[in-house]
Amino acid sequence: MGVSLMAFDFNKVADGRAIASITDPSVLFDALPNKAEGYGYLRAVQKTVLDSWSQRRNERDLVILSLIHI
Repeated sequence: MGVSLMAFDFNKVADGRAIASITDPSVLFDALPNKAEGYGYLRAVQKTVLDSWSQRRNERDLVILSLIHI
């Protein structure tokens, strides 16, 4: 089982204060321009995880675990 990493191209992020002021992670994702093909929207489970994390974002040492059942 390997880990795949996707490079983030900071040149594709919009300039300006509008996107910088967004703190809700799912809204921030929606606001990102030029998403790679296949990454145009968050899947329901991704949004659920981000929303749950966002409510606790100020807690120290908060970790998100992904349990996959095969």
